[in-house]
Formats: sequence, structure tokens, C-alpha cells
Amino acid sequence: MKSHRVETAIERLYNLGSKGEPPRYESSSEAETLMNLYLLQKHGFRNPMYDKIIHKYRHYRLRRSPIEAHADHLEHCVYINRKFNLVSDNNHEYAELFLNNLLEMIQLNPGKKLVCDFKSCLFVDDDFDLGHSEMVIFDPAFNTFEYVDSNHVPIQFSRKTAKQFAWQEARNQTMQRVAAALPSKPIYMTNADIYTNYDWGLQSLESGSERSTKEEETGGYCLMWSHLLGDLSLSYPHYSVAGITKAIFKKANSSSDLTETLNDYMLAVIRGYVKDVSNVYSVDFSSTASKHDACYHIVARL
Repeated sequence: MKSHRVETAIERLYNLGSKGEPPRYESSSEAETLMNLYLLQKHGFRNPMYDKIIHKYRHYRLRRSPIEAHADHLEHCVYINRKFNLVSDNNHEYAELFLNNLLEMIQLNPGKKLVCDFKSCLFVDDDFDLGHSEMVIFDPAFNTFEYVDSNHVPIQFSRKTAKQFAWQEARNQTMQRVAAALPSKPIYMTNADIYTNYDWGLQSLESGSERSTKEEETGGYCLMWSHLLGDLSLSYPHYSVAGITKAIFKKANSSSDLTETLNDYMLAVIRGYVKDVSNVYSVDFSSTASKHDACYHIVARL
């Protein structure tokens, strides 16, 4: 498969995101469920973690009542103190749950490349501080386990943000535990296989764009970046996330707009992805009701 196909897909999203008004977007549990159902429907695989939520949405219009729009599973939680020292986490419990679900996915989808979202929450002195969405891509053909964080920051910056560093270490340990427990003993791949120690990640660059409209785009785009990388990984299965990321940077560096920064290009790409999904299901990502309705329509196609 030629790389220009990946680059063409990226260029289409960039063109969509760079024209017209920015999309209205709010990151939420409803958006998380919507995007996971979207990948299940688009790529035709099954994730048992979402079986219960799919059942709920099959009856959503019949009841016309509020629905808990998140999968019925444990969230990864990390607790640190005000000095950013780790106090506790649920790494062991969460890793076991994630592993069992992934093993069931592998069994239900034999031979398929699979993606599974990984959401983590950070608490400082028991108070919720941050949430972050990442993606795991398992490829049985190459026996790889890719754990992807779009919010990569240079090492000299991470040293200054002890809070983020402690959180990242806990997340990485959890996914290492999962990968090591898989029977196929896959090659464990992380941001270190995508970026150098001095690179900014896709989302890190996008969040620095001065063209961002904080009033219309709230909650950050980590959810959309993680699912875009998962989406492209399944659309172009011969490509690793490193190859996809390289293609994105190649297109960004060849942009003919001399007034546009790398940050602006990444923002246009992820806005384009939001618009693309919005167009498919006529969803307003800033409206809870609209996201519920989109989930219902996605489930109807499963």
C-alpha cells in the first residue's frame, strides 16, 4: 500500500478543517462513547466492553429517557499528592480488566487489527485534576502492541511537569503489564518509537495554535486524536502509528500556506476529523442530545 493514500486522507481532513467556521466541540463521556461506536461500525469489529451500551441504545428511542452514555467498565485512576508523588493507583485491577477484554476481542475478531481506547484520570489529593484519552492498537499480523499518546512532550519539558510525568509513568506501566500478559508476547511500542526525546506530539502542537477558539472547542482534542490514529490504523492496516504520524508531519511540512504554523496545520486536521464524523451522522459535538441521537443511529447500523 502506497503512502500517498494515507497522505491523501490527511489532506482531505486538513482541507475540511481549514475551511469555514471551526466546529462546535465539547469533549465528554457521550463523545467518547460516540467515537468508540463509530469505529466499531465503520471497521466492523466487536468490543465486548460496549455490548451493554449498545443494548441500551437499541432501546433509547423507545424509552425516550436519559441514558448513561459510557461503557460499563472501570476507569484507570492515578492518585498523587501536592508534591506530585504517587500515592496510589488501580494499575493492577485495571490492567487485568483491560487484558481480559482485549483477549475476548482477539477471540471475537480473529486475525483482525484491533483498537481499544484507554482513558485515565488523575487525582491530586483525592480531587479530580485531569482526564486523558489514548489508544491501544494490536496487530496480530506483525504481533505489535502500540500504546499511543498524542500529547507527547519533549523530555526537557516533561522534567518540569512532575505531575504529568508521574501520571504518564503510571499509564505506561499499566499498558506494559497488559502487553506482557498477552499469549503472543507482542512487540511493545510507545511514543519512543514515534518521536525523539525532543519532539512535540500531534496534540501538543495543535493545542498551541493561536487559531484555537476556546469558547467553541472545549475539553481538549485528545479523544479525537486518539480515535483518528486508531481510525487511520484500521483504514491502512499495513501502517504503524509511527508511519501514519510521519505522513502527517510530511503533509504539514509541505503546506503551501506560508502564514500557517505546524500548530495551525494540526488544528486544521483534527477539526477536519470532527467535521467529517459530524457530517456522517449529523452530530453537533457540543450538544449532549445530538451525541445521544448519533449513538442511536450508529447502533442501528451495527
